[in-house]
Amino acid sequence: MSVDRIQLLSESLCNLVRAQEVVSNPAAAVKELLDNAIDAGATSIQLDILGSGKSAVHVIDNGCGMSPIDARMAFERHATSKIHTKEDLENIQTLGFRGEGLASIATVSRVEDEIGTEVTIAGGEFVKQTPVAAPLGTSIKMSDIYYNVPGRRRSLKRDAQEEKYIDEEFTQSALAHPNIGYQYYKGGTLFKELRPSSLKERILAVAGRSLEKKLLSINYKSQLISITGFCSHPDQAVKSGKKQFFFVNNRYIRHEYFRKAIEQVFEPLIPQGCHPHFFIYFTVPSDHLDVNI
Repeated sequence: MSVDRIQLLSESLCNLVRAQEVVSNPAAAVKELLDNAIDAGATSIQLDILGSGKSAVHVIDNGCGMSPIDARMAFERHATSKIHTKEDLENIQTLGFRGEGLASIATVSRVEDEIGTEVTIAGGEFVKQTPVAAPLGTSIKMSDIYYNVPGRRRSLKRDAQEEKYIDEEFTQSALAHPNIGYQYYKGGTLFKELRPSSLKERILAVAGRSLEKKLLSINYKSQLISITGFCSHPDQAVKSGKKQFFFVNNRYIRHEYFRKAIEQVFEPLIPQGCHPHFFIYFTVPSDHLDVNI
């Protein structure tokens, strides 16, 4: 006789599985928190990491903040201020819209959120909510990622690699939003400070001043799409350390077909095995773009 072996997972276990998919490492939490700060209209964002993000990730912004009720609701599964109807899914213009990020972060870490109201959550369980004195904006601190999933915590990369992933998320966010000021601290020490600037100035601040006189501007516009940005002069091509970035509606993307197309244009102009730098920004109508892709 056959034995019934299949059973439905409990809600708490389902939440934990989903959380590990959304928050795959500290860098994924950094991306979610930076995106939320940008969507809140922040003009200044501070990122502080401890222990390569494994010990803590702290993001402070001067955005619009939240009401006491919203501060609690933001950590519920599928909670969002950005989608109200199914039509909104086809016209997404924000970044952290999914309604999964904060809930997932709270499921696999200890979280403190201060916006005039301090909310403390550990492992997805609400701990307390109390009024506090706080400046305009939001302060969210995630500590001890995967403290409640020790097997997953052990699977994280070495500190240097996890820190590199966070550096990449910071760089992508900073390049996508040159109008925002950023401060990036590692273990309480200022690692990078970027003031609001023009796009070219932000690229130089991130990629290095050696490109200052070697950046070629890109400008194209049609009825459907506009393409702007900069690429390096052919004599700035490098064998390693290339800086190649694509953004669509201020979202960083990887696109191998586009990358190869640009490389082919440069191929006759640069030594074999070398690569150009480029920073290319596409703007398309939001209803023509599936942000999940």
